[in-house]
Amino acid sequence: LEEEGKEGEEGEEEGGSEERWEETGLQHILFNIASSKGSFAKRAQYLRAWWRAEEDSLRGYVWVDDVAGIPKALRCRAGRGGGGVGGGGVPPVRVSSSAAHLSYRGSGLRDYVRMARIVVDAYRLRERRVRWYVMGDDDTFFSPHAMAAFLQQYDHRVPLYLGAASETHGQNVEFTRGMAFGGAGFAISAALARALSEGEGAGEDGMDTCLERHAELRGSDDRVASCVGELGIALTPSPGFHQCDLRHSLFGLLMSHPLQPLLSLHHFDELDPILRPAGIADKAAGLATLAERIRPDPVGFAQLAVCGDGANWTAAISWGFAIKIYPGARLLSELERVERTFVSYRWRGEAQSFTFDTRPSEPDALENRACGLPFTMYATHVGQFPQLQQLQPPFNVTQRPISSPGFNGTLAGSRGASSSEISKEQVPLVSVYNRTSRSTALDRSHCPLPIQRVTSARIIRPHGPMRLGDGLKHEGEGTGWSGPNLRRQRCSRIEINSEKPDELTLTIWLEDF
Repeated sequence: LEEEGKEGEEGEEEGGSEERWEETGLQHILFNIASSKGSFAKRAQYLRAWWRAEEDSLRGYVWVDDVAGIPKALRCRAGRGGGGVGGGGVPPVRVSSSAAHLSYRGSGLRDYVRMARIVVDAYRLRERRVRWYVMGDDDTFFSPHAMAAFLQQYDHRVPLYLGAASETHGQNVEFTRGMAFGGAGFAISAALARALSEGEGAGEDGMDTCLERHAELRGSDDRVASCVGELGIALTPSPGFHQCDLRHSLFGLLMSHPLQPLLSLHHFDELDPILRPAGIADKAAGLATLAERIRPDPVGFAQLAVCGDGANWTAAISWGFAIKIYPGARLLSELERVERTFVSYRWRGEAQSFTFDTRPSEPDALENRACGLPFTMYATHVGQFPQLQQLQPPFNVTQRPISSPGFNGTLAGSRGASSSEISKEQVPLVSVYNRTSRSTALDRSHCPLPIQRVTSARIIRPHGPMRLGDGLKHEGEGTGWSGPNLRRQRCSRIEINSEKPDELTLTIWLEDF
């Protein structure tokens, strides 16, 4: 098996010409989920929300300490390659190698030592064509296609450790800011996995020598970070990973996501259901719905665009997730700050508790105030529409070109939104948003502003899904890009249309800079 694995690596990665080079895709990623016989059955619902092995050709395993006590429906195993569905729509199960010979003097669970060694267990499977080992917990939600696009920007032949620290200062002080928090997930390149398993400095027993030196540490992720650090590798911060050391609602975070693909979310047992305001009270069902919203445009999901109608109102658009309409004129620089719809893991809610810029929460106007602002509409559909003519309404209440708040006018050379400018290869994307059923039942015919009578919205991206790749390309063949780089979308046109005066539809066209 060892020789077969090395032959697969060298034949593809090291000796190949430019013609033989294949860009990193899902087939090159092995997901490794740390779990246990005590937690797997309870958290399998979160894994089902994003794991689509047959549809996406995902590879991966759930690593447990023992299969005893795990329902038979969940413990189906897969053969070599990590593909396919295990039991009940979750990854196949593998039992980790024993860590009983290693010391544990931390303040947590001894099982954390076993979990820290999962990357070595996964590497020693010697599976072919694995470039990246993505690690996560059994309550981690991954966006696999976004992960593939993100990892495509990096060279797996270089030792790399990609992840993110906590969103809260308290957790970072307790652990370290230089650590990839395990619940957020992190990615280890094949080169680093090899170094941890058998490279110089790993010791005769691989990673075990390092783990024995760090027996006082509490968790598994700080052990991995310490052993990676002893190899001279620092964390490459990647803000698309989200530890979510938060309580209450993630709405604010998803409305003002960084300019990077959303890669992961975590800690759903401690959080409100993500789509409860949209009528989905079950946490796992909400995550499954979120996964469907992400699928048509995984890189662009939750990317912020801001536009409005002068001093009357401003729309903050989180592509594929929600739209929030604010009263008055708001600047992009304000709405880029994360609305504090949450508190920290330690129940602190002040701005100083968080590692990113925040602003106070602005709850929606009471639902019985028909004309009240702000209000939120949640996505109900994201998909491709080949014929833009199908989207034309019967008549327009308002129609004008607009510029986004915070941007001065129209940039020279910007692309318009007319269907005649769209190439045959580009299929427009449209996301549809609606108010809640209780809100739409109210009579809005008397509301003075058209925006107050809006019950649904359509956001159109004429040039299709967003892509990474604006970074500087490495010199040399097939080495990928220097790193992910997205650009903020801007609004090019706005319309408010309807067949009925009290049921208006907001339509906004987005374009790239």
